[in-house]
Amino acid sequence: MQKIGITGGIGSGKSVVCALLNIMGYPVFNADKEAKRICNESALLKTKLQDAFGRELYQNGQLNKALFAEILFKDKKQLSKATELIHPFVNDYFIQWAHKQSSAFVFVESAILFESSLLHYVDTTVTVSAPEDIRIRRVIKRDHVSELQVKERINNQLSEATRLQKANFILYNDGSQAIIPQVEKLISLL
Repeated sequence: MQKIGITGGIGSGKSVVCALLNIMGYPVFNADKEAKRICNESALLKTKLQDAFGRELYQNGQLNKALFAEILFKDKKQLSKATELIHPFVNDYFIQWAHKQSSAFVFVESAILFESSLLHYVDTTVTVSAPEDIRIRRVIKRDHVSELQVKERINNQLSEATRLQKANFILYNDGSQAIIPQVEKLISLL
């Protein structure tokens, strides 16, 4: 079984690509979604996060996502610390999940694939790319946030150039190239 990592900057369209892969019958593990779930369910991780970022990070036993995002997207060191704490839990769950799949390919969607230890568990990497102005418009519309907030998040992520350089495959989700044929070609190349 091949494990393929799908990544891209905020608003690039990696979730669209993963939805297409899922529709095509391929299992897709959403690392970001699972990280949020584990942050709320693992007592050990809750303790580690509160020790690192403060008790107010949890309200009524649930992660305060807005506060956590504010902390993480304003400081790369804090983002790195959170990744170091959360991703061992995510990695373990991904490996368990992958072993239960019967497909020749499984995909894992992760915004921080290259920055996290999850990279060590995939065989191939795919970056979904889109111009920054398009990504900003998409995130403003999707998340109802300001342009400044989106730019802060972009500035705390790996640069687009670095992601493109590190990727084995690149899919362009810029509105001028159809994404479905690119996904089909990716599958044929794999």
